[in-house]
Amino acid sequence: MGENGMKKENSIKIFKTWIFTFIVSLAILAGMLFASAMIPRSAMYDNLKSSAEYYSHFDARELKIPNIMQTRQDIFADSILLNMINCTNSDKPVWASVAGIFYSDGDGSTFAGKDLLAAVNGAQGRFIYSRYWHGSMLIIRLMLLFTDIHGIFAVNLILLVGLSILFCLLCYKTGNKRLIPAYIIGFVISSSFFAYISMEYMPVYIIMLIGAIAALYTKNEKQEIILFTLLGVTTAFFDFLTTETITALIPLICILVRKNKEERLTFKKGFSVSFELLLIWFLSYALCFAVKWGISAAMLGEVAIQEIMTWGQDKFEGNSLEGSAIPLPIMAVIYNLIYLLPIRGNVSLSDIRMAYIIILIVLIVLLFVKKGRKEVYSDMGKLLLCAGLLPIIRYMVLANHACVHSYFTYRALIATVMCIALFFTYVFESSKNNGGYKKRRR
Repeated sequence: MGENGMKKENSIKIFKTWIFTFIVSLAILAGMLFASAMIPRSAMYDNLKSSAEYYSHFDARELKIPNIMQTRQDIFADSILLNMINCTNSDKPVWASVAGIFYSDGDGSTFAGKDLLAAVNGAQGRFIYSRYWHGSMLIIRLMLLFTDIHGIFAVNLILLVGLSILFCLLCYKTGNKRLIPAYIIGFVISSSFFAYISMEYMPVYIIMLIGAIAALYTKNEKQEIILFTLLGVTTAFFDFLTTETITALIPLICILVRKNKEERLTFKKGFSVSFELLLIWFLSYALCFAVKWGISAAMLGEVAIQEIMTWGQDKFEGNSLEGSAIPLPIMAVIYNLIYLLPIRGNVSLSDIRMAYIIILIVLIVLLFVKKGRKEVYSDMGKLLLCAGLLPIIRYMVLANHACVHSYFTYRALIATVMCIALFFTYVFESSKNNGGYKKRRR
């Protein structure tokens, strides 16, 4: 068999592995979601009411710690999730899961907590929210059998800290020690610790950390394909369009660092691996949404189609900063970078200026390093910088969404910060041992 024949056969194997993993994983997740919708409302009522009373005291811009913008809770998203759980008809679990019925008096974006309390007290659901399916309801329903929102926050915190510690310990055990400080730096600068304060924020972090741990142990291409297919499907299934790229980038960074330790990567080889895995993740993510939308349209008809079309138009064509002299994609990047700063109160013009200064400083430092140590740009340095750009590209593509929701989308920059931190560990590595680089001779 010639080289072309072998490539074709390998491509067929990759496709079969991908499509089988995609179908099985989505079917299992959908089945579990539909089964959870059979839990009667009465079994969760006390904890639903306690949670509704908590959220009813806040508007959409509640800060967990006063004046610390990074601690903003997404009251709207969390209230909507509980609202849909409350309005679920357990006699029609499939239809109820797809439709996502909830109650609102028409101003739910500001007073979603009050809408939730009204729904728990008997108001009938009258709006649909079918574009996501909100897979996280599967887990939340189970937790509501035992605890209210305060218990859920505690579980979130335990999972976030526990999985982070486990990841760092396994990085040490597997000899990928350079990942530990890079992760901690990215975690701290992106204020990822505060992800536990919202049910909306947590799924991607759990998926990311489980994926990163698995990435430390994948042994061959087939396992990597399965892993990134699962990451794409679970992200699209559970996430609320928050910081979705971290479930692909953090595991990818782990794979690149591990492979470079085992056998120094060339840029061509590393880029090929990265492109293949990111493509698999993206196709799995996009196809999962397509399947969900197709089912929603088939079951709900024109109302679901209209909702999906309106959502897409808002995310890709909307402009929340209409009239601004600066293009929306640039402002989307700036708005998200601002949240890496220790800002207090509302974002000001000085914060925007500081974001520009930080970008300039980073570019100057990277230019200086390039002049002094050009060799690092040939392999891992270049790969890491390319990977670190992907959240920025995402902000520019979904610019309106990234501006409006910058108070949580900025956390995707944990991957960018990790890439920059890792880049410098390779720059200043004193030897080629363990994938490092020799110091430049003077």
